[in-house]
Amino acid sequence: MFRERLPPGQCMLFIFPHKGFHGIWMRNMRFPIDALWLDAGGTVVDLRENIRPCSSIFDCPQYVPKSETSYLIELSAGEAKRRKIRKGTKARI
Repeated sequence: MFRERLPPGQCMLFIFPHKGFHGIWMRNMRFPIDALWLDAGGTVVDLRENIRPCSSIFDCPQYVPKSETSYLIELSAGEAKRRKIRKGTKARI
């Protein structure tokens, strides 16, 4: 939140204390992102590309993975496609 951008080649990694349906929203974000949800083994089980910042608190949907996850990786929008990341891709964490 409140960052102007992610530097090229960098991401944000969120490690959850227990697996679950960990959702995100784009309140106070200033740039679009790709979101990758991973299981405990580091496999991408869900992803959303080009999630845009909210225009207001009243128009700010929550994005929730379709299955339980242990990790979330946020990339600059377009990085998932550029790196050919899709469901089933294995990450090294």
